[in-house]
Amino acid sequence: MDASDIMQRCSECQLCVYECFFLSNLRKTPKKVVEELAKKLDPVKSYIMECFLCGLCQAVCPLNLDFPSVIAHARLEQASFVLNDRRYKLFLPDEPMFFPRAYKTYKNLNYDSSEKNSFVYAFLPGCSMSCYSPEATLKVYEKLEEKLDAGLVDLCCGKPLSDAGLAERALKWLVRLESYLKSKGCEKIITACPKCYYHLQSMFQGRFEVLTVYEVLGELLKEGLASFNSKIAIHDSCPDRFKGHFATHVRKLFNNEQVLEMSHSRNRTICCGSGGMVSCFNPYLSAMASSRRVMEFLEAGADLMVVYCYTCAQIFWVTMPKIETKHVLDIALKTRDASQDVKNQEVSKIAMKLLMDEP
Repeated sequence: MDASDIMQRCSECQLCVYECFFLSNLRKTPKKVVEELAKKLDPVKSYIMECFLCGLCQAVCPLNLDFPSVIAHARLEQASFVLNDRRYKLFLPDEPMFFPRAYKTYKNLNYDSSEKNSFVYAFLPGCSMSCYSPEATLKVYEKLEEKLDAGLVDLCCGKPLSDAGLAERALKWLVRLESYLKSKGCEKIITACPKCYYHLQSMFQGRFEVLTVYEVLGELLKEGLASFNSKIAIHDSCPDRFKGHFATHVRKLFNNEQVLEMSHSRNRTICCGSGGMVSCFNPYLSAMASSRRVMEFLEAGADLMVVYCYTCAQIFWVTMPKIETKHVLDIALKTRDASQDVKNQEVSKIAMKLLMDEP
């Protein structure tokens, strides 16, 4: 969407300001922000790095104005913030201090033994899943191999580079990933991560068919949940907001009476706090989002917070350690996650060491 469209059509009704942590903290409507950005970016406009890019503003907008795409475009011109702040380097896959790579080295997690010379289906678990639930990663791959000619590809989809506004680096990363997949004869991608799913669908434009583990292993996962009877609240992932693909598939795995909906769910879900890499630039704003989720979970009266994104899981393990949060795959497959590592601050210590060691 063109910024001029927001300038012309935004009525400043305040609905998005009321719902969005970024806009309410900024005390500006999308129209006001766009008017400021039109005056050319300068360091004062660094607040564009505080947007979660989550799409909630668009979901509640009566005119469906796509404000996040305007912010994403503005970040392209403000990439110096990312390049000059080493905290961001923890999340960028083409950086030596990329956290998932360092964490897996520290934990001696290596998926190279699963590498195959060729495969039709590539299972991309996503960076967070391969870090925080290696048991589920391998078990999902094992079940996929039983059904399909599948290979395990432990590579980042490159979405963090796009979110940071590093378009050229994001494109190079995507070309590298595509080249690798084609060299293996891959035709279809299966992923467990909503962010990977929608990013790869958008970027590959049909060159690979992109599927979710829930489409391929849905019956197996439902069987694994047959005896599960806890009352749950499902935290929906922001990338799934408008299509609801994951939200629908995951809810079908449970009995209807098990699911207690929080006041913000499905297309009006709120960000866990990790979206748009906001936790790097404004940890306070990120914590606000997580805290609001805690309140909604408690109001729902559920026993367990269920997520289908391991990044969301990791955020909640940090911000609300006393509330049990589990990924649906770990429940269905009865696998262990890294929640205790996170709660014991082992993950934070690894990240701090990376930052301190960086010259």
